[in-house]
Amino acid sequence: MSKRRKIIIDGFHIAQRIGNALDSVRKNIQKRIDDKQNNRAYKIMKSQWKIFHMMYEDLEKTKPYYMRGINEYLTQEQAIGIVFDEYPEFGQVWTAYQEIMKAMHNKDLSGFEDIITHYTIMGNDMDSAISTFAKNYKGIQNSITSNYSNGRVEGMNHKIKQLKRNSCGYKNMAHLLWRIRQIF
Repeated sequence: MSKRRKIIIDGFHIAQRIGNALDSVRKNIQKRIDDKQNNRAYKIMKSQWKIFHMMYEDLEKTKPYYMRGINEYLTQEQAIGIVFDEYPEFGQVWTAYQEIMKAMHNKDLSGFEDIITHYTIMGNDMDSAISTFAKNYKGIQNSITSNYSNGRVEGMNHKIKQLKRNSCGYKNMAHLLWRIRQIF
């Protein structure tokens, strides 16, 4: 490998890794709950799981709306607050998730480094994600500082795989390649 080449870890994979860690911690907490029928926090984590992946700035804080699954009118901020009051360890994981996503979005290398170095180990899947980021810090640093991404290649691969799935197979390879060229 030449000296000018740099390894860049795509931002999508960083976001996917911490998103999966957040979901894993959420599911583990849900499994520990005994009274699932009467627990509001369980119902919020089960039915409104997507709000935990939203950035805090994007959450609805003023207008309550009907939340299916818990059958109440709440703002998204109130729903998250209910879960964090009952399970503060999940709140810490969510805060780490938010800080990493914000650092990636703002391309804030020093903020990302602070998160990695000052993270306290909690004994869950987020620890594994953070330690992976610490081991591969150079690639993440290159990702934050550069504008390169393999998103376009990933998108083309997704379209080709979707074509293969939906077409139920081509008998003739030339027909498949012709169809791929039509798409692109």
